[in-house]
Parts: sequence; C-alpha cells; structure tokens
Amino acid sequence: AAAAAISALGPRGGSQPVPLCATASGHVIEVASGRTGFRYVVISAAGVKGPPDTTSFLARLPSRIIRALLGTTYLDKDAEATVLAASSVDWVLIRPPGLTDGPPRGNVKSDATQATGGRISRDDLARFAVLMTTDPTYVRQSPFVAG
Repeated sequence: AAAAAISALGPRGGSQPVPLCATASGHVIEVASGRTGFRYVVISAAGVKGPPDTTSFLARLPSRIIRALLGTTYLDKDAEATVLAASSVDWVLIRPPGLTDGPPRGNVKSDATQATGGRISRDDLARFAVLMTTDPTYVRQSPFVAG
C-alpha cells in the first residue's frame, strides 16, 4: 500500500529561528527513503524559492519585498526546500499565498512556475495537500496555489 505524510509546520520566526521545518523534513525523509510509493507533501509559503524554480525576477518581486520585511522567518522553509531537493523521496512543496479562515471556494488554481493568486482558504489548501498525496502532477515540484 502507498504511504504519505503531510507537513504543515511553519517557522517560529524571531531573530534566531529554530530550524524546525528543515529538521523535521530531514527526519521524515530519512525514515521514508527506500520506501516504494511514499509521497511527502509539504505546505510552505509563496515566498519560498522552491526547487525547481524558473519564476522570473519581476514575478518574484512581491515575494522579495515580503522576505525583506520578515527577515529570517523564511530561512527554515528555504532550508527545508533544499532538504527536499537533495532527497530521493517523491515530494510536493506547496506554496500558498495568504491564508484565509473563510469557507472553501473549491476552485483551487495551481501552477508550477508562477503565482496563481493572492489568497486561499485553509480548507482548500488542506484539500489540495491531501490530493497531492496521490496525484502525480507535481511530484518533485513546488506548485503555487490560490483559491
């Protein structure tokens, strides 16, 4: 039977963030390496440069501004993306924009190379993450999602 794990961990922030996300993903990958059919789905953030990333400079400009304002907050998620890219495990790194507590809209848009919108409900994001545990569309990619 196929197995999967979903990580929704986020960075702590502050001036000296604990590398929780990168460390946790490293442990999951260590345990899952060599398991046939295993998929690791990670919820990250639109500002993270996910592997492989061919987004143009202009398209990434809003993310660069947010990263400049938030300082070290993204360092752990960047490190996590690096851990995923170096692994042999099938993974999907989901990059949502701002999250809302609103009801699901059911119209999730996704793209591997460019941002697809400004917000997504937590419910729609969770449904997309579960879908990615079996859908092969974005294996070893970092799709942007919005709703």
